[in-house]
Amino acid sequence: MIAYATGRELIDILDSQLILEAEQLPQTARGVTRLAQLNLSAGGEDAQRALPNVATLIRTQTGISIQVPDASVGFQEQELSEVFLLWVHGRREFQLTTQQRELLRRFIENGGVILGTAICGDDAFCESFRREFSGLAGAPGLRSLPADHPLLTTEFLGYDIRTVTIRRISRGTAGQQVRKQKAPPVLEYAESDGVVSIVFSPLDLSCALESQNSVQCPGYGTEDAAKIVTNIVKMAINQ
Repeated sequence: MIAYATGRELIDILDSQLILEAEQLPQTARGVTRLAQLNLSAGGEDAQRALPNVATLIRTQTGISIQVPDASVGFQEQELSEVFLLWVHGRREFQLTTQQRELLRRFIENGGVILGTAICGDDAFCESFRREFSGLAGAPGLRSLPADHPLLTTEFLGYDIRTVTIRRISRGTAGQQVRKQKAPPVLEYAESDGVVSIVFSPLDLSCALESQNSVQCPGYGTEDAAKIVTNIVKMAINQ
């Protein structure tokens, strides 16, 4: 009853569990992959621990040295030049300026990868992200990721995530209903010069990584969300 009232998912006591305890490396060092959240002013502070949490999971489970700075980065060329993967999330509408688009375009041209996700699957954020980011990597912009794309396999030394558990939330007179389905992750992507430069998840990754086993948002459980992000990071490194 407590789990239901607080929007959390009951788990089997025998199931392996991921422990979300974020930690950060003290300073940038050689061989460290730097991930940072973009300060987009679109509600990203509602799940500000998502990126540090998943970075800790990637470090402990894969051995990849990852650093997440204490604060999000702004639209400054120097700040962006020190980032390998840029985490972009939020839960409301936003619009980029011409200068901001140009900075992000140069970030991609310099080899950076952008990972976007809508907190709680927010429709306004999804629409804004598709509109503002689609043209950054050139035509044809964002398109659906095929179910057999290498990102979903072990080709880049990640997990086989061609099938994950997707949670759909509906609310009616009987309260909140959670429907689960087994399917490939719902992702969109764009390429630049033959490599993937933008990956977007319209379903929530952030809340799953911010608070373990939360079922308040449509999307993925913590384990699947962590595997999806891990595969994106490994693809960005190895492609």
